[in-house]
Amino acid sequence: MEIWKEIPDYGNHYEASNLGRVRVKDKIVMKSVRGKLTKQFYKRKILKQSSCPRGYKNVSIGFDNKTFAPRVSRLILMAFDRIPNSNEFACHNNSDPSDNRIENLRWGTQKDNMKDRIARGKYLCGENHFMTKLTNNQVLEIYNSDELGTDLAKIFNVSTNTISRIRNGKLWKNLTGGQDRKISKNYIGKRPQDKFTPNIIREIRNLRNQTGAFYKNIAKQYNTNEVTIWRICTKKSWKHIE
Repeated sequence: MEIWKEIPDYGNHYEASNLGRVRVKDKIVMKSVRGKLTKQFYKRKILKQSSCPRGYKNVSIGFDNKTFAPRVSRLILMAFDRIPNSNEFACHNNSDPSDNRIENLRWGTQKDNMKDRIARGKYLCGENHFMTKLTNNQVLEIYNSDELGTDLAKIFNVSTNTISRIRNGKLWKNLTGGQDRKISKNYIGKRPQDKFTPNIIREIRNLRNQTGAFYKNIAKQYNTNEVTIWRICTKKSWKHIE
């Protein structure tokens, strides 16, 4: 059985059904015809729904001389459940954005919506995404490479920002675990922007701890500055090296 309820916040002109349809109610509108205000009657009718590229359904509605194109799922939940909080979205339990039956809908955050898509294999990521330029193997090569980011960007035909975001764990988290390679145990080797290797870092710390050498003297020995040596010895930098 189809049940209809009024949709709040849209001028009391519209209703939504538990089966996912939206209609405008019978209404009388005052319109100016040849300079005179005239009552015009509009009969109740089901509104045509349009689909966006990702499959969500929208309808065009209007009141107070304004037009809107809200998602149908949102209108159904507003009618049968409640008005959402500012951070809530209409989530589809079966991950089908065109199925707007009330039993298939619930309020949730964008994060909840994404979890549903991932759990049902409907969220394309990594090399399966249609916009990606890289394969999984290429991403791992970038993450572990000792080459300069600018050189890797040319080799793989991507931006230096993409290289940087892969290396600091902000892109391709499914492969890198979201770990910044500067501190990740997955990355072993010399970072291209560093003058030192992990072994040299250990040498510097041992020199300071065992002989009490001044930072200035150690800096001269390793052709760097006192601040760099101080940061290494106090583990302000190279924290991942024991």
